[in-house]
Amino acid sequence: METRLRRLLTIFGVLLALAVSADASTTVTISPTPIQHFVDNNGNACVGCKLFTYGAGTTTKQATYTDSTGNTQGTNPIILNSRGEAQVWLSGLGYKYVLAPATDTDPPTNPFWTVDGLTAAQSNGTPYVATNTVLKALTGGAYTRVYRDGFAAAGDGGAETYTWSASNCSISAGAGDNGYQVAPNSGGGCWVGDQPAGGLDARVWGLFTANAAGANNTAMQAAVTWACTNKQILRVFGSASPYLISSQISIGNGTSSAQSTLNNCRIDGVSGGADIIEMNPEVLPVQFKWVGAGGIAPIKVAGPIAGVILHGISVDCNSICGTGFDLEFPISSRFTDLMVSRFTGSTGAYILSAYPSGVSGVLTGAQHNYFENIRSDSPVSGGSGVGLVIGPATYVAGVYDVAQDTFVNCEFGYDDVGASGNGIVIRYADNLTFSQVVTLPLNGGSNGKGLFISPPTGASGSLFPGTINFFGSNLVGGANNPGAGWAPTTGVGFWPWGSEGGAAPVADTYTSYYGITDQAVPFGQNTREVIGGNSGTTAVSLTGSNLFVGGGGCTDGASGFSCAVITTHAGHIPNLTCSLNATGASSSVVCTLYVNNSATNLTCTITDPATTCNDNTPGHVATVANGAFVSAKFTGNGSASGSVKLVWNSGLSY
Repeated sequence: METRLRRLLTIFGVLLALAVSADASTTVTISPTPIQHFVDNNGNACVGCKLFTYGAGTTTKQATYTDSTGNTQGTNPIILNSRGEAQVWLSGLGYKYVLAPATDTDPPTNPFWTVDGLTAAQSNGTPYVATNTVLKALTGGAYTRVYRDGFAAAGDGGAETYTWSASNCSISAGAGDNGYQVAPNSGGGCWVGDQPAGGLDARVWGLFTANAAGANNTAMQAAVTWACTNKQILRVFGSASPYLISSQISIGNGTSSAQSTLNNCRIDGVSGGADIIEMNPEVLPVQFKWVGAGGIAPIKVAGPIAGVILHGISVDCNSICGTGFDLEFPISSRFTDLMVSRFTGSTGAYILSAYPSGVSGVLTGAQHNYFENIRSDSPVSGGSGVGLVIGPATYVAGVYDVAQDTFVNCEFGYDDVGASGNGIVIRYADNLTFSQVVTLPLNGGSNGKGLFISPPTGASGSLFPGTINFFGSNLVGGANNPGAGWAPTTGVGFWPWGSEGGAAPVADTYTSYYGITDQAVPFGQNTREVIGGNSGTTAVSLTGSNLFVGGGGCTDGASGFSCAVITTHAGHIPNLTCSLNATGASSSVVCTLYVNNSATNLTCTITDPATTCNDNTPGHVATVANGAFVSAKFTGNGSASGSVKLVWNSGLSY
């Protein structure tokens, strides 16, 4: 009896243990393959074989990654190791694999096999839906995670992985944005997308070149808002056709009275799965074509806003809009590889401005921005297209302007047939730097200027623009001189002025233009530094007398020492340019460069009615030591009369 009871207790204990074990079980998923293994046609390890990875349904190479961080791209093709293995980590895009022998070419001509339509989600057991329509139709909460293979069709580039949230979408009062947040058709809740470190593709929101403009307006704006809100990278992929848009895409939400609450927005135009690096904007693959009303800029940076990065985008104004990019009050932002074409009207293919009235809490202007490889091209003939407009047209005391911005390797084409076309127009701005910047009149006319100085209206507006420097830049079409109404402390300098730019602007009474080393030499003259002086704002008499002119408005009738410019390098001075204003008349004035109070062979004569002269004669060179005293001596002849204001400058090469 005891033996039977002992057996029954043993059996009961086993059953109880099994029951407890069953209750404590954990839901499990089969492990993904950590390392991919490939074999050849004979079933042997595919040693040294080449695995090519392309975008799904294409022959365009698409990057994979060497580990889970996604920081390092793998080679393409991937070369398999001695066991025929490789670690292959995928992004959220669709892929096509092609496995080829080690001896095959790139692209392969004799592959072992091709498999299309692969995704990362297929390797981890995540439920799959083909399109956004199918995702919205799912019963809320039916799955914890879902992989959407495309937006409008499987494999169309709009792939994304979503996690279910019982809370309603936070975007658009619960409606979501059909990209990062997708609301189900009924029942509430929200499918919330992943945010990979490399950013998201605008096709996730349904941006496609085949779309009508209305659909692209909605998709692109939703994608940009996501990037700005989450401080993530938005990637816009290019194709042979443009994206049609008809309403303005706004980057940020600032206004003339309030700062943007969205900052640090980054939008990258992408070609074939890789970022564009120093690509000529004329062939940029990411193009937006405007089909909306006139008078609207297709892309606007709505500041005051900080930390914008805009790269690799082209706007076709389609002979409708005058401005492609309206950059209102950006701060510490970067704009590279941009293009505007077929623009019309004088508003400017690019506008860089600040608001003409104060914005609460903003203690800076549109400052510390960097522009590189920016182009305007194909302006409408007769449309007065302007390449770039900088600064507001009105000066308001106490309001910050456009300042401390840099332009490198830019080309601003403009319409020279219309009456108001210009390359670059500068208004309420100061402390700007241009390096290797070119302006080009493009339509065979004779109107407009490469550089048009337009002092802003308002009290003290005549002080602007000022401290603008062009280095190695060729402003074809010349520059205007606004006259005595423009009186900046320091005006616009050229280092040097290229002869292809037409006649150099004359340095006037207020030294509004300065540093013009030579208007006759080819563009790109090797001049390292420009030195010069002026007689200041007070007119001086040259009637039969000598006058030494140095820096800072200093003059001396007896010595070239007291008002001299002191050199900071040893080197050679190969040229001299002298000018006087038109106030007063002189039969002739001789201008001679002096070093350490001794005349050099650099000299020229201003003969009435001319107001400028220069000496570029080969062999006319002054050698100077570091710390040399340099001035210019102006000598009026006996018949000279009236008072004049004097300016001289020279190039110092070292």
